[in-house]
Amino acid sequence: MTITVNRKDFIKQLSSVNQDNIGIGDVLIDRKKLLTALKLQDDDVLSINYGNVSWPQVDNETCIQFQCNNQTFRFLNRPKNHGVSVKYLNFIDAVMNAEKKVLTGIPIDTDDLLDALKFVQHGITTELTRLALNCVLFDSTESGILRLVSADGFRLPVAEMQVGDLPQEQVLLHSNDIKTLINFLKSNTTGKGRSKIWLPVYLEYGMTYLKFSSELGTHVFQKQALHFPNYVPLIPTQGTHIQLIANDLLQAVKSVTPIAKDGSGIVRLQFCKGYPFGKVTVSSNSEELGTTAVDCDAKVDSDCKIAVNSNYLKQFLSTCKDTIIDLFIQDISSPIVAHNGLEQYEVIMPMFVNWSN
Repeated sequence: MTITVNRKDFIKQLSSVNQDNIGIGDVLIDRKKLLTALKLQDDDVLSINYGNVSWPQVDNETCIQFQCNNQTFRFLNRPKNHGVSVKYLNFIDAVMNAEKKVLTGIPIDTDDLLDALKFVQHGITTELTRLALNCVLFDSTESGILRLVSADGFRLPVAEMQVGDLPQEQVLLHSNDIKTLINFLKSNTTGKGRSKIWLPVYLEYGMTYLKFSSELGTHVFQKQALHFPNYVPLIPTQGTHIQLIANDLLQAVKSVTPIAKDGSGIVRLQFCKGYPFGKVTVSSNSEELGTTAVDCDAKVDSDCKIAVNSNYLKQFLSTCKDTIIDLFIQDISSPIVAHNGLEQYEVIMPMFVNWSN
């Protein structure tokens, strides 16, 4: 997609950014290098192409192409430093004489889709030998609901969205495509601060691809011809119900983490019924460092206990902020199901411990 912007306005926008890196589409650029290149031009009209730009010197790598004063300069996906904050730019208000795109497909709320992708992203396995689990499943087999699912063999995050008129399909997108899609959605806004507005994104199913389109551009992703495990039977449908504040449990888990690291990363959760409130005791054992335990309030239907991986639990709880969450536990050998109150939940496999110690 090519747009035309005012070079001086673009320079002002870049100059007001504090971050080292800026993002255009799914490409990250060193902000100062781009700013220096723009200041060397003297024409006020600047064309930006941030789709797939052909560049003979680079094979199969997307870059951003700028044209000004009949000169062309390109930037590859080379941020100044990896892991630092990025400012994603959009140019809706600066577009001059750009044709209005006709968007087709099924409208999806950009913010909701972005939250769902972020939630399931941490569950994608990093093992390259389990190809299907290197993907996110887009499951629309239930009418009116789009489920995003990932799995690594030890946990199963699921995020649900209410979306109409979707074909009844299960589609896998690779984890690299998920990163590109997240970056695309992050930039899909107009305005700043309180006036910031998420632009709608449109989803279109093809025979071999999924296409996401907005006013800012289009991304087409290849469907992966792999078989994702049948995840539905892995989700327990009953169990003891516990309610508590996510941040309380997160702080308790963090406080026992030093001991947990020396004890195979395991935390033990013991839930006790009480009136008006019950409690959960979060503990961890280590042969060298001993035992540590922290209590926090909880609403518990009946006494129960389970041991889980501390990192998995912390990653889930970090998505919940200060909301009330719902946990369901069948027994010590069954998975725990944790709901964060946002149509998102995670199944976490139990760890086996000697509870007499």
